[in-house]
Amino acid sequence: NPDDPKENITDSAAGATAFSSGHKTYNGAIGVTPDKKTVETVLERAKSQGKSTGLVSTAEITDATPAAYAAHIDSRDKKDEIAKQFYNDRINGKHKVDVLLGGGAKYFGKENGDIDKKFKKDGYDLVKNKQQLANSKKDQVLGLFADKNMPLQIDAPKQNPLLSDMQDAALSKLSKNKKGFFLMVEGASIDKQGHANDITGVMSEMSGFETAFENAMKYAQQHPDTLVVATADHSTGGLTIGKGKDYKWDPKAIQSMKHSGKWMAEEIASGKYVTKTIQAGYGFDVSKSQIDVIQKEADAIKGLDEKKDKAKYEAQLQKLQDAIQKPINDQSHTGWTTYGHTGEDVNTYAYGPGSNQWQGNIDNTENATHIFDFFGNNVKN
Repeated sequence: NPDDPKENITDSAAGATAFSSGHKTYNGAIGVTPDKKTVETVLERAKSQGKSTGLVSTAEITDATPAAYAAHIDSRDKKDEIAKQFYNDRINGKHKVDVLLGGGAKYFGKENGDIDKKFKKDGYDLVKNKQQLANSKKDQVLGLFADKNMPLQIDAPKQNPLLSDMQDAALSKLSKNKKGFFLMVEGASIDKQGHANDITGVMSEMSGFETAFENAMKYAQQHPDTLVVATADHSTGGLTIGKGKDYKWDPKAIQSMKHSGKWMAEEIASGKYVTKTIQAGYGFDVSKSQIDVIQKEADAIKGLDEKKDKAKYEAQLQKLQDAIQKPINDQSHTGWTTYGHTGEDVNTYAYGPGSNQWQGNIDNTENATHIFDFFGNNVKN
């Protein structure tokens, strides 16, 4: 929100609300203006025109970005309420979102009124893994593949669908509607691992996003009435390619990694041996002195209770992860400036009818106004 002197760098909630509705708002706001009034989103416009709609994310499907397309609430943290809105809110008597794929199963189960069972009763397929998603025959589906965020592509078990698998499934279902569709696909974990300064996780997730983008482009080339827009709501972590005085960035070391910094930190925090975990995660030898530093941070987390000392535990987990990631940052010459978001311009790419509107330097709200223009004023009552 440009009128807020405290925060002039966006979070995902405000950024996604700008993308989804064309309105700037305060950080944390989901589909509402600064005075907390509900605003129409491009997904809601699509549904009001009789189109099919979908949200796909590697994060919890109730997370800020998907939420801002189909929910309206004063705080992104109210994920139980966001899940309820996904189910309860209707347009012309129909559910707002036909295809919901991602993490966040905890917000749809017993602790929040068995929302998943309500969706099933209304004719949705409920799926929990890649095979079930592939076998799903219904046009509407709720796929929840993790309790919270989905595991990173580099660490994920084989039964987990990748971002491209979820996108392909969504496209095959949504494209059956002759009136068209709107689909938002988020490679959410690029940001999540930017926050943790995890270059391995970031690059793994970028690779997954690249595959999904290529598949979206192939679909658009085969369906010339399709508009594809790829962008980011902000950058995260202040990633620097080229740290120190060597004029070089070397991705080979990152490409050799077998697991992410996130995976190694979580394994060690859960009590696994430091040396074994580092050997399992790293694609090159890590020196004894570096392992000693990691061991020191691992010992410090042992005495903390994740539930009772949440803030202390999370701060120490980040210290542990920093120690684990230092060898890969050093080897690849990767630098970071922050654990938060950064305020530089982000790239936007568009292809298909109307894509010429995405040119030059545009405001984030224009993503929404251009998509509203693409849909036209054909609102079906």
